[in-house]
Amino acid sequence: MRTGTETIVALATPPGVGALAIVRLSGDGVREMTERLLGRKLQWVPQRAFFVRLREGEREIDDAVMTFWEGPRSYTGEDVLEICVHGNPKIVEQVIAAYLRQGARLALPGEFTRRALQAGKLGLTQVEGLGDLFSASTERELANARSLLRGDLAKEMEAMREKLIEVLAQLEAYIDFPEEDIDPPTYGMMRERLNAVIERVERLLAGAKMGRVVRDGISAVIVGRPNVGKSSLFNLLLQERRAIVSHRPGTTRDVIDAECVIGDIRMRLLDTAGIREEADEIEAEGISRTKEAWDQAQLILHVMAADEDPELDKIVTAQLKLRPDQRLLRVLNKTDLEWHPRRTYPDYQHEFDCRISVAKHEGIESLGEKIKEIFISSQAAEASTLCLVNARQTVCLENAKGFLSRAILGLEEKWPPEIISHEMRAALSEVDELLGVTDHEEVLDRIFSQFCIGK
Repeated sequence: MRTGTETIVALATPPGVGALAIVRLSGDGVREMTERLLGRKLQWVPQRAFFVRLREGEREIDDAVMTFWEGPRSYTGEDVLEICVHGNPKIVEQVIAAYLRQGARLALPGEFTRRALQAGKLGLTQVEGLGDLFSASTERELANARSLLRGDLAKEMEAMREKLIEVLAQLEAYIDFPEEDIDPPTYGMMRERLNAVIERVERLLAGAKMGRVVRDGISAVIVGRPNVGKSSLFNLLLQERRAIVSHRPGTTRDVIDAECVIGDIRMRLLDTAGIREEADEIEAEGISRTKEAWDQAQLILHVMAADEDPELDKIVTAQLKLRPDQRLLRVLNKTDLEWHPRRTYPDYQHEFDCRISVAKHEGIESLGEKIKEIFISSQAAEASTLCLVNARQTVCLENAKGFLSRAILGLEEKWPPEIISHEMRAALSEVDELLGVTDHEEVLDRIFSQFCIGK
C-alpha cells in the first residue's frame, strides 16, 4: 500500500442520498489544495469548524462547513480536513473530483486508519476494535469493540511484555557473564514470573471461544415432527414471514436459512422439513437435507407440541446423533392448547427445556435466555476479561503460551540459558505480533482490506 504524506481523499459517510455528507482528506497538501480551490488564503485554526462557499474556479460546488485538524494532533498524525456538504451524491462527486484535479488521490480501504496506526495514534488491537465497532450487531459485540478501542487488551499485553523483558534481560545477563552461575532462588523467581504471565495468557484464551460466538454468531437448526410449529417459530424469531406455514404435513420440503439476533447472539437460523416415517419421495429428500443441516449446526432446537403424545417425539430423538461440540435445546410449543395427558406425567416433565407458545408469542424471551445461557453465560465465568480475543490474537496467544511453557520447563530442568532465552524471545515475538509492534505487511493488508474506503 502506498503511504507517506500524499494527500488522500474519500467519502467518510455512507454513500447515497442524505441530509449531509462528509468528505475527508489527509496529507501535506490539504491546506494548499483547499486554498487553490477557494482562490484565497484561509485562517487555519485547528479543531474549529468554519463556513465556506466551496468552488472550483468560477463554478460553485456547495456551501460547506470545514473542520481542520493540524498534524501531528490529528487522527492520522497528518493535516486532516473534513468537509461537510449537502448529502447529494452529485455534490460529493464534485468535491472529490475537484481535489483529485488538485493532486490528491482516492484513499484505499482503511488507509486513514492505517496512517493512524503508523503514526502511533492507535495500536493494532485498537484498530481491530474499530473494525469490530463498525460490524457489531449486538450490545455484547459493541461492548467488546469499545473495550478493544479503549486499549484494554493492549494494556494487558503491554504488562505481559514488560514482565517478559524483565526476565529475559536478567537471563541474558548470565549469558553475557558466563562465569556467574544462576543460583536456585533466581531460577525459582524466573519461573514464578513466567507462570504469572502464562496465567494471564490463559485467562485471555478462556475468552476465545466466547469471542467466536460474540463475533461470528452461531448456526442453529429447527427440527421436529411435522406441524409442531417449526416454521411458525422460524418466522417469529425472524419477525417476518419467510417460511410457508400450513396445517398440511410436509409443507416444508427444503432447508430455509436466515440471520437474526436472539438472546443478544447473532444466529444463522435454519428451518427444516418435519421428520416422520410415512414420507413421499420429495419429502424424504427434504428430510435427508434436514439431517445434513443438523450435522453442521452448533445448536439444535428440537420443537415438540404440547397437545401431541410425547411418544411421537421419539421418532426425532432416535435420529439425533449429537457431536460433543453440539448443543440441544428441547422446546415445547403450543403450550396455550390443552396438553396431551401424558405431557403432565412426571416421567415426561424432563423431556423439554423451554415452554413457548408461538401463537400467543409467549416464552420467546425465555428461549433467548436459554440460548444465551448455553453459549455465553456458561463461558462468561471462564473469561475474566471483557476483551474477547479474535482468531488472529488467539493464534498469537497460543503460540506464546507454547514457547513460555518450554522456557519454564527449561528453567526447571536447568537447560543452558541460551536455549531458554531463545524460547522466551519467540514468546516475545508472538506478543509483539499481537500488538502490531512488528510490521507484518500481509497481516496489516488483511485487516485493513475489511475497512470501508473513508475510514
